[in-house]
Amino acid sequence: MPVLVTTCESLIPRVEAELTRQLAALPTKSIASVAVSNGFVVLADSIDDAILVCNRVAPEHLELLVKNAESVAKRVQHYGGLFVGSRAAEVLGDYGAGPNHTLPTSGTSRYSGGLSVFDFLRVRTWLQMDDVHTPQGQQVVQDAVDLAVLEGLVGHSRSAMHRLNGKRVDDTQATLTSDTSAADDDDSLLKSLVRPDFAELDDYTPVKPLEVLANEIGVRTDQLVKVNANENLYGPLPGAVQSMQRAVAHIYPDPDQQELRAALAEYTGCGIDQIVAGAGADELIDVLIRLVGPRAIVHCTPTFSMYSWSAKQSGAAVMDVPLSLEPHFDVDVDGVVDAVRAQGATLVFLTSPNNPTGKLVSAEQVRRIAAEHCLVVVDEAYIEFARDGASVASLLAELSNLVVLRTFSKWAGLAGLRVGYLLAHPKLCSRIMQIKQPYNINVAANAAAVHSLRHRHLLVRAIQAMKLERERLTARLAEFAWLRPVTSEANFVLCRVVAGFGVNARQVERALFRRGILVRCYAGGNQAVLDNYVRVSAGRPQDTDRLIAGLQQLSLTLASSSSSASSSSSSS
Repeated sequence: MPVLVTTCESLIPRVEAELTRQLAALPTKSIASVAVSNGFVVLADSIDDAILVCNRVAPEHLELLVKNAESVAKRVQHYGGLFVGSRAAEVLGDYGAGPNHTLPTSGTSRYSGGLSVFDFLRVRTWLQMDDVHTPQGQQVVQDAVDLAVLEGLVGHSRSAMHRLNGKRVDDTQATLTSDTSAADDDDSLLKSLVRPDFAELDDYTPVKPLEVLANEIGVRTDQLVKVNANENLYGPLPGAVQSMQRAVAHIYPDPDQQELRAALAEYTGCGIDQIVAGAGADELIDVLIRLVGPRAIVHCTPTFSMYSWSAKQSGAAVMDVPLSLEPHFDVDVDGVVDAVRAQGATLVFLTSPNNPTGKLVSAEQVRRIAAEHCLVVVDEAYIEFARDGASVASLLAELSNLVVLRTFSKWAGLAGLRVGYLLAHPKLCSRIMQIKQPYNINVAANAAAVHSLRHRHLLVRAIQAMKLERERLTARLAEFAWLRPVTSEANFVLCRVVAGFGVNARQVERALFRRGILVRCYAGGNQAVLDNYVRVSAGRPQDTDRLIAGLQQLSLTLASSSSSASSSSSSS
C-alpha cells in the first residue's frame, strides 16, 4: 500500500488528484485501486518527524523527494530499498538497478533485507540517480520499461519513461550515445521524444475501403452488400454532386463558414452564432476535448469509441459508465453523476440515438446530468432517423453547458466528405471558432452540404425509405431463432447471436463476408459486452434481401451440423 509522508499540507490534495487520474487510465486499475485504498497520508510537523515516521513504518520501498536528500538518507534506518535523487524511482529498483521485487514487507526491513544469498543478513539498497541520459542510465530505464510492460504494469513503465523524458537536473543538452546499431539509436531517440502513454493507446478500427474488401473476397465492388458502416446507400443528391464539381478548388474556403452556418441556422432554428461546422463530428469531438482540457471524461458504454480515443490522445482519463443490459440499454444517470463528482470529470458524452444500441437519451436525463459542473455533449449523428421530437436541441435555450453534435454523413449521404456541425451557447461557439482549424470545411464539402440543406425535402424520401427498411430488417432478423434484434431509432439494428445454436458473432460475420455481405462484428473489441453482437445497417430493400438470403443459407448449415451431431450421438 502507498504511504505519503510530507510536511506540506497543500501537496496532499495534488498528489491525491494525480493518483486518481493515473489510476483511472491503468488497465490494472481494479487491482491497483485495492492497494491504494489501504494507503494513508501522514502530515508531519518537521523533517525530523517525517524521518521518525519512516523508521516506524519500515517500508519496503522508500523514495526521498526532499532537499538535501543524501543527508536525510543517512538518518533513515529502516527500509528495504532507498531511492535518492530526482531521477530515482521505485520501478528502476524493481528491474535491474536494485533489489528486484524481493524486498521485505510488513515492516520486516527493521531486521531483514531483500531476499538473496544474504537473506539472513540485513541488506539495505540505496539507488541514487540524477542523470539517466548516459548510456548506462538509458539502459537501466529501458530495461525497467521493457520488464514492466512484460509484467503488465503500465504505471511502472510510465514512471520509468518519465525519468527519461523529464527535464535534466543540470539543464545541459542531452547527448544520446550508444554502442548499438544506428537503428537502435533511432529507436531510442524516438522513444524519448514521443509521449509514452501513446504506447497504450488503442487503435481506432475503421471500416476497410470497398476496393480492398472486394479484392479480399474476389468480387466486384458493385456486388458487395455494404451494411457495416451505417452509410446512406442511396447516396447524395445529384445536385450535391454537381455543386461539388462547380466548387472553386484553387481558392481557400471561408474560415468563418458563413454560407454553411446560415443554411444550418435556417434548418435548425438556431442563431448563426450558435453553430460551428467541422470536418465531420469527429473533428468537433477533438476540438471540444481540447477546449475543455478535462482531467477525465465520462461516456456510457457500449458507445461510439471516438470519445475515448480522442480523450486519451489529450491525456484525459476515460470513465466508463455501463448502460443497462439488453433490451433497454438505458443511461445510468446516477452512475454518470457519481463519476462526474468523484473523478472531477468536466466533459460528458451521450449519444442519442446511441451507436450501436440505437436507443435515445431523454431530455430529463440530459437535464439531470447538466445540473452538474460539466459540459454535456449529446451526439445526434442519427437523429434524422428517430421519432419526431427526439432531439434535445430545444434544451439549448435553458442549458448553457449543453452541446448538440450532428453530421451530414448519414442522412445526407456525405460520409466521404466529412461534414458535421454543433449547436451550443454563442459564447461557447465563439471560443470553438477561435481554436478550430481555420479552413476546416473544404469547398467541395461546403457546396454539397449547403445544397443538401436547401433541397432537404428531396432527402426526406431516402430517410423515410431507410426507416421503413429498418423496421422490415428488424422483423426479418427476428425470424431466426438464433438472432435477437434490438429495436432501434437509428439507421441500423444491433443483433445478439444467441448462445446454444452452434454459432457466434464472429462466425456469422465471416460466413456473410464470404458471400460478399459486410456486417459489423464487435467480437474481440474493447467493449466486451458486445462480444456476441453484430450490427447491420438499414440499406436498400435489395441489400436486406441479400442479407436475409445469406442468413438463411447459414441457418441451413447450422441445421445440417446439428442433424449430423444428433445422428452421430444416436449411433454411439
